[in-house]
Amino acid sequence: MKVCFYLNTHGLEKKIFSNPLLGNPGIGGTEFMFWTISFYLKKIYPEVDVVVLASHIDTLPKEIISIRCIDEIEAVKICKEINGDIFIFKGPYHDIKLFNLIDELKVKSIMWSHNYESIIGSKYASGCKYLKRNLCVGKEQYDRLRDHKVFEKSAYIYNCLDFSPYKSRDIKKRNIVTFMGGLRVTKGFHILAKVWKEVVKEVPDAELHVMGGSKLYDENASTGNFGIADEKYEKRFMPYLLDDNGKVMNSVKFLGVLNGEEKINAINETKVGIANPSGFGETFCISAIEFEAMKVPVVSCKKNGLLDTVEDGKSGILVKNEKQLKDAIVTLLKDDKLNEDMGLYGEKFVREKFDIYNVCSKWKKLLEDVYNDIPQKEELINNNFKYNLKWLREFNRKIKKAKIFNWLPPISEYEERIVPKFKKL
Repeated sequence: MKVCFYLNTHGLEKKIFSNPLLGNPGIGGTEFMFWTISFYLKKIYPEVDVVVLASHIDTLPKEIISIRCIDEIEAVKICKEINGDIFIFKGPYHDIKLFNLIDELKVKSIMWSHNYESIIGSKYASGCKYLKRNLCVGKEQYDRLRDHKVFEKSAYIYNCLDFSPYKSRDIKKRNIVTFMGGLRVTKGFHILAKVWKEVVKEVPDAELHVMGGSKLYDENASTGNFGIADEKYEKRFMPYLLDDNGKVMNSVKFLGVLNGEEKINAINETKVGIANPSGFGETFCISAIEFEAMKVPVVSCKKNGLLDTVEDGKSGILVKNEKQLKDAIVTLLKDDKLNEDMGLYGEKFVREKFDIYNVCSKWKKLLEDVYNDIPQKEELINNNFKYNLKWLREFNRKIKKAKIFNWLPPISEYEERIVPKFKKL
């Protein structure tokens, strides 16, 4: 079986991709997973021919075949030319040209959706005969599609890590709170910045370390006066982090984009980890499981993919508003016993659920099913039934099986088209 992955390396030309065993070299979670899974599939299952198609291939691992290409359109053509059996690309994808080409070339494909599916993307995906799977990265993302036609070909496999580099040190920690992620609106750093001075009032020796930046996803991204994020976003969050003299508070340190070893060292010093406190569009959140793997309890938002990656009250605290965010941080800084208990639980939780060797076995099964044209089986709701209108989505899915109701749109269509209009009122 020959499997072709398209890896988008635009804007990441200076990154070194040669050794996934060392962890994330300082790139976004989506690109990291494409790079990691392609490598480990070949490492664990040598009988699988893995090909990586990318614009920047000079530093890709020598263990796998890599071919230079411009974009997904050229990638699927190359896949056909080299007799690839399965083509895997990032979703959601919104250009019908690719879906038409997949059908024209009759290339069995998997759209690996790392973001929430849109109306138009889901429509194209469900109508593409040779798109055999829409692969979600978490159960919450998968359940959101229950009443959409694309659900029939949807599956989910959790993102994962090789935890061998994640070794925690038994040290006396200062009151360090670390945010990890891209500095963009969707990652919610501005929410943490807004409550930081309130945290310091209650824990005067608290420190905020910020790991990441706007260049996490694109090394060529422009920044504002502080060189941290784009100018517009800097103006949104920086006022919360300045002292009376207009200088960055002594308690705040911007660490920039760190590579694997640097990141692990920074997490080792961390007492409380913050992963996307907005939860916006978060289908998984690799940052959360990186903290947990190092016995660091996580504080984040009680929604979306964080429900998959953080066990509320056990491996961290999931919150619903800014006050709860501040209170959770303060609690975990002050209560060492709670902090330790959550850290120990979190380490065990993620190493059992998101280990790359276990997850790759699920990938192998998925690839075999697609290769052999085995239809995807629908999975029932087994948790968080009342969350995110799952009960309504399931009800809608069932009644649409009757011809008289099969015209009903999925709940996600109402959310995408109608809800934003009400928010503007």
